[in-house]
Amino acid sequence: MTDRSLSRIVVFKPGPIGDFLHSLPAVAALRASFPESWIAVVTGPENADLVEAHPAVDERIYIPSHLFRGDASGLVRFIGQVRALRPDLFVDLKANAKSFLVGGLSGAGRVLRYRKQRRVGPGKRRLHAIENLLETVVPVTGAVPEPAFRVHLRKEDEEMAEAYCRSLGAGAAEAGERSAPLVAFNPNVSIPDSSRHWPPGHFVRLGDRIGAELGAAVVLIGGPGDRAYCDSIASAMVRKPAVSAGYLTLGQTGALLRRCRVLVTGDTGPMHLAAAIGTKTIALFGSMDARRAGPYGDGHVVIRKELWCAPCEQRICPLGTTQCMKDITPEEVFLEVKKALDK
Repeated sequence: MTDRSLSRIVVFKPGPIGDFLHSLPAVAALRASFPESWIAVVTGPENADLVEAHPAVDERIYIPSHLFRGDASGLVRFIGQVRALRPDLFVDLKANAKSFLVGGLSGAGRVLRYRKQRRVGPGKRRLHAIENLLETVVPVTGAVPEPAFRVHLRKEDEEMAEAYCRSLGAGAAEAGERSAPLVAFNPNVSIPDSSRHWPPGHFVRLGDRIGAELGAAVVLIGGPGDRAYCDSIASAMVRKPAVSAGYLTLGQTGALLRRCRVLVTGDTGPMHLAAAIGTKTIALFGSMDARRAGPYGDGHVVIRKELWCAPCEQRICPLGTTQCMKDITPEEVFLEVKKALDK
């Protein structure tokens, strides 16, 4: 039974794009259980495009990452800001020492804290991160049999993506005048996560074959820091792809993904964005456990190799080989792309 006295709720989830996206079903569950309550979401400014249009959220509070990297005075001011919100319930989906402090000093009558599933006990199964985060709010929402994993985008982001697709002469299937289906590649998963990288030469071979044999247009997506990496892949391809990395914002990239038939990607934020948008995702997994971190929902494909060392769940390959990613061939990924386009 839900507690109807919780009229003011603060959900705390700063962090990377994918981690934040995984928290949205918990926010949706709170809204479904407390339709008249006021709900505020605290996250980083990098996630603004993902929450600005979300109908379950009444207020959005963006905090810079330096608040948790030695800015003691900023942290104190932020705690004061949270207390001024007068929350009845503080939902800590970050669960570290500083979020514990913020929650404890928030003035909320009740605090719920996320507990990450680290081990799978006898008779248990490995939870997806979405399911694990949802467990945090179950004490007040009750069980959520079907998580609402969906991103709501702003109208202006949709319009920009539409214009971008028209400039390519490619895009969504419902636009009859477009001759070429659009396939997105997300090649970069950030330098610290090198164990998650699929070799750039594999993307080159895959892209050329998609263009030559399937007649599809390819676009390389990413953030501003991914531009040079994507450009290097594009320059090596015979059939030159479009590169939106560094040109489109996160919200515009989400709207672009909505117009793509399929995304080929490593384990990173845009993979989860595509899944939340509803775009078929072909996810390439090596070191990480796809049961917890794979694309959530039906119809997606995870390609991984059964190696003795995988999944090690290490961001840097302990053996220095990243063989688990190298062994995924462009040919087997091509077959999955072809299946998606044939449908």
